[in-house]
Amino acid sequence: MDHFNEHRGWVTNVSIERFETFDEVVAKRFGKLWQTHRSSEWLDMTATKLVVVKKLASKLGVPQLWAANGTIISPGAYDKAASWVRANEEQIHLSFGRADTVKAILLSWGGHKLKVEQRSRTRVNGVRTDASVRKIFSPPWELLKNPSAR
Repeated sequence: MDHFNEHRGWVTNVSIERFETFDEVVAKRFGKLWQTHRSSEWLDMTATKLVVVKKLASKLGVPQLWAANGTIISPGAYDKAASWVRANEEQIHLSFGRADTVKAILLSWGGHKLKVEQRSRTRVNGVRTDASVRKIFSPPWELLKNPSAR
C-alpha cells in the first residue's frame, strides 16, 4: 500500500484510465488553467494524455493498460507503437513534456515498466534491427477501487 501513497500522480492517472471516459475527463477538467513549473505548460493536459496512452496501448496490443502487468509485447507491436510515438512527437511533447519514448510515456503515466524479456538483434545490409520481446511490469493497479462508488 505504500506504493499508492508514494505515487499519487500515477494513482490518479490510472484511476482516470480505468474508471472514466474521455468525455467525463473533459467535462470534469474543462477550463482548469494551472500554472506549472514548466513555462510551456499552463493547462491541465490529462485528457490529451489519456488519448495518447489509450492509442499507445492499442498499438501495443494491450486492451487495458492498467491490467497489463506481465503482458508480453511482440517486436512488431512495439515497432508500431514506437513509430506512432515518432510520428506524433510534437503532440506527445506538449502533453507529457520530455517523455518521448514508449517506455518513458508508460512510466510517466502509471509507473508501467517496459523491460526486454528476450533480446534479439540482427543486421540486414549493415543496418542493425531490434526484434526483442518486451514485457510490461506494472504496480498492482487491479487493487484500485472506483472512487465514485462510495
